[in-house]
Amino acid sequence: MGSANRKIRYLFDDLAEAVLHDADEAAKALKEAGLDPDAVAREGRAFIELLQGKASEAEENPVRDLARRLQRARGREDSKTQAKPPFKRAAVLAWVVYYLVRVLGEVRRYRAGKTAYLLERGLGLGLFTTHTKKPWGPYDSNLKYKDAEPIARGQRWLITRRNSSYIELGSKIQKALQYAHRYLKDEELAIDYIKYLATYTDDELETITTVDWIALELSESGEEVYVETIREAIGRSKEWEEKLGRENFSHASIAKALRQLQQIGLLTHASGIQENNQ
Repeated sequence: MGSANRKIRYLFDDLAEAVLHDADEAAKALKEAGLDPDAVAREGRAFIELLQGKASEAEENPVRDLARRLQRARGREDSKTQAKPPFKRAAVLAWVVYYLVRVLGEVRRYRAGKTAYLLERGLGLGLFTTHTKKPWGPYDSNLKYKDAEPIARGQRWLITRRNSSYIELGSKIQKALQYAHRYLKDEELAIDYIKYLATYTDDELETITTVDWIALELSESGEEVYVETIREAIGRSKEWEEKLGRENFSHASIAKALRQLQQIGLLTHASGIQENNQ
């Protein structure tokens, strides 16, 4: 809380206490200060109703509220720490796995990687930015082979087993959570976002990350973004063209992914986003 907000809070606390002790004296004090008690009461009620309305809207539209919070977080500067990016990536990946395990019980490497991609897109951490096109969507091979997983294993934050696609929590996972807290901008928001992403199926994660990647490419080249242009771009990609024959890349599935990306605010900066449910 800033110093100005703190002073205002103390002022209202003092005013409330004064009213409880002697309402007439409180009204007199307001008048002596050049304030109309009735006007103060009206403004106070209006402000409370505004706050209640915002709280009600957030409760009724949790995804919209999440999108607004993500947008604010992306605008914040990263916390300045001396840790190297590979170490940060390892800590945050371990954090991702921890919260996915809490929601889902078990986590495959595939889901952890896709979630890290969307976490980067949502919060703008500057950590998971080396994805490339692979058959199952955007993929960062460095996570598994170069830095995040090897470091997390070495620190006993995570456990990976040969011939297994699952990632387990290590004995020192709490240490990773302490580190990750420093790198996430807004950990409470990140937890809410992870819980939301955990509702997607593996097929939905593949669709939404692929559609997001293509939509960004189209937007950067000044092209419109809608179902047909997404499908055309996928068809031009040697890595992804085979996706068009699968159900999770049908017109309806791509349209759904575009709606989801719009709802959480990941494509608000793109021009010409349209829905086409052919």
